[in-house]
Amino acid sequence: MDFADTRRAEVLNYVRSKYGSDHVAGIITFGTMMPRAAVRDAARVLGLTFGQADRIAKLIPPPVQGRHMPLKTAVKEHAELRDDYRANPLTRQVIDLAVRIEGTPRHASQHACGVVISDRPLTDYVPIQESQHDDLDYVSQYSLSSVEAAGLVKMDFLGLSNLSIIEQALEIIEAVHGTRININTIPLDDRATFDLLGRGETVGVFQLESEGMQRYLTELKPSEFQDIVAMCALYRPGPLSAGMVPQYIHRKNGRQKVVYEHQLMEDILKETYGVTVYQEQIMKLSQTLAGFTGGEADTLRKAMGKKKRDVLAKMRTKFIVGCVKTGLSKQLANKIWADWEGFADYAFNKSHSACYGMIAYRTAYLKAHFPAEFMAAVMNSDSGNIDRMTIEVHECLRIGIHVLPPDMNESFVGFGVVGKEKKIRWGLIAIKNVGEEVSRAIVEERKKHGAYKDVSDFISRVSSRHVNRKSLESLMKAGAFDGCGERGMLLANIDSILRAHKQVQQDAQTQQGNLFDLAPSLVMQHVTLHNAPPATRTERLGWEKELLGIYITEHPFVSFAERLNTFIVQLPDIAGKPDGTFVKVGGVIEVVHTITTKKGDQMAFVRFEDGVGDCEVVFFPQLFAEYKPFLEEGTLCVVSGKVSQREGQAKSILANSLVRFTEDTFGEVERMLKNGVWVDEAAHQTARQEAVQQQDMEGPAIVISLDKAPSEKQIVGLRSIFTSRSGDVPVQFSIDAGGGRKWIKTEYAILPTDAVLEAIGDIIGADRVQVVGIGTTATS
Repeated sequence: MDFADTRRAEVLNYVRSKYGSDHVAGIITFGTMMPRAAVRDAARVLGLTFGQADRIAKLIPPPVQGRHMPLKTAVKEHAELRDDYRANPLTRQVIDLAVRIEGTPRHASQHACGVVISDRPLTDYVPIQESQHDDLDYVSQYSLSSVEAAGLVKMDFLGLSNLSIIEQALEIIEAVHGTRININTIPLDDRATFDLLGRGETVGVFQLESEGMQRYLTELKPSEFQDIVAMCALYRPGPLSAGMVPQYIHRKNGRQKVVYEHQLMEDILKETYGVTVYQEQIMKLSQTLAGFTGGEADTLRKAMGKKKRDVLAKMRTKFIVGCVKTGLSKQLANKIWADWEGFADYAFNKSHSACYGMIAYRTAYLKAHFPAEFMAAVMNSDSGNIDRMTIEVHECLRIGIHVLPPDMNESFVGFGVVGKEKKIRWGLIAIKNVGEEVSRAIVEERKKHGAYKDVSDFISRVSSRHVNRKSLESLMKAGAFDGCGERGMLLANIDSILRAHKQVQQDAQTQQGNLFDLAPSLVMQHVTLHNAPPATRTERLGWEKELLGIYITEHPFVSFAERLNTFIVQLPDIAGKPDGTFVKVGGVIEVVHTITTKKGDQMAFVRFEDGVGDCEVVFFPQLFAEYKPFLEEGTLCVVSGKVSQREGQAKSILANSLVRFTEDTFGEVERMLKNGVWVDEAAHQTARQEAVQQQDMEGPAIVISLDKAPSEKQIVGLRSIFTSRSGDVPVQFSIDAGGGRKWIKTEYAILPTDAVLEAIGDIIGADRVQVVGIGTTATS
């Protein structure tokens, strides 16, 4: 049974109060030694280093459809493991020991939703122990199948976040529109809902929002509720690997003929176009074809659902005999049973799928008709998950819903819908360091006594018990007080504001009357607000990312993208580039995930964003060693590399080189790309440092880097350019002097136009000329 996850505790409390706490318990589960865990534990006991253990563990093949290949089998059939096992005595020693402990219980925990209920105290039936969770007092020491064998009633009480999303969406709709939607009576043939599903616009829709599901939905063009039920059952590893999803889609849309292996199967499989999708269909077919009783059909269903192959093997003979009696050939009966044995890997219960299909349809209906209200509810559910929030904010922008930063006079505790344009306002509780208690205090005070006029009014009305330095600073940095003053100034005066806040609270507690009791907003007259530099764009966006988890007002790269788009590829366009294509991309480093290879070297997978999409950029060990100091989250950069397509995964970029930039140094990178020159970060770093060390004067300089002294021909050509295009930017040479670089100042100063830099590049090489310390290039 599925319940809204916010109310699962109510269900458990009801069960305990009705039957008694000593009659209700969770169910123990035993984690067993899987192959890789067994290898790691064996290696640890034998005293191997982490690197040695990790190398051997990574030789173990991954599970397929949740099934692990036993070590005894893997060491014979998996080539990489087999070869290392034969050649390496240490690997052989570890594997031989791991085989002996594989499959043994490793630890005990509690089933996520399983609960047992008894008519007498549980100790009359099973041993129990104290629960490690707060939801129940006890846990049975018998696991799932054993408690059933002991005669106890087993229930699954699952907390489902999507049910909470539906409830909250209905509450937001009622608050915004003044109308309560009865979700139980919405039509199941709503055209707008099926159109939304057919477009694959399913972010936030239960069970239907993965990229693969979106792709199949656009092909399927669902037109009735049964299509959703079928897709909930089919979109899982087993049916996908068996090609059942395309088969269902093609048959529904008339691109493939519907075929039944026997006429008796048509009535049962007609609704799924001849494709066996549900366990219930197997039950009916076994009764129709082989004369199974209802009980036998249910046993077959359970055996398939639990993948009990020993039970299936016993039922096979009875099925074949029954089919022959019905008039099927033995050959056809054997084929049907063989298909069913394969079906056991992905058998799904129709009633379960129908329930999930109904939740999917209802969430799709709400998104189709009340998109802002629905997305606000979804964001409330995922407010602690930055990855999900990023996806959902992008989805809001895609469908034309603006997501606004927090505001002390508009934000609710959670995400809410404001204004006639139905914009989503960021919830206070989703600001780091601002908890639920603080959020509720701010919103409740505003509801009781009206909007806050300014910061002085705010601190006079909200207790210091709720607002302290950390929460007030976070509110200011996140933009909640932008309507009251500039962030930089407010933050610079936060000590004075807090002192005034403390005084107001002390006066209230001691009941000391003063002039400010007549006009609380005048409390700020206790504070002298000093002028302070306004927060920079970089600071504002940095605070936004730190406290909200994502960028809301704008992406840091957006202001640079327009000037670079001619020279780089936007990240969403990478998907359309052929494997091996060399590209340059720009954006911000969002996440750096470092791993250790089998050889013990470090490499990194970097998530890169440009404001319109994201992409994984891979830095292999040699390159990672060079660029590691520069790979910091929040860094603006341009990356050069080639597109890589790995089977079953989105395209990524294999990095070749990288150059960073800031608002101050962006001009250098822009000029470099404009001139068709690529100078990587290491060269930029060296040039910048050396130029700073060697320059006696402030301002920009043109640096010409050479491996040796220029030839006479080069000198003549350069002198001609220097004398004909004089300006105010000095020219310097940096020449390799064997063990160091020799800096030579010249008497020349020129105008660094694109044409001049290109002419210099023609003589000494385009990658050897650089303008250091200038933000923009002059134009001829």
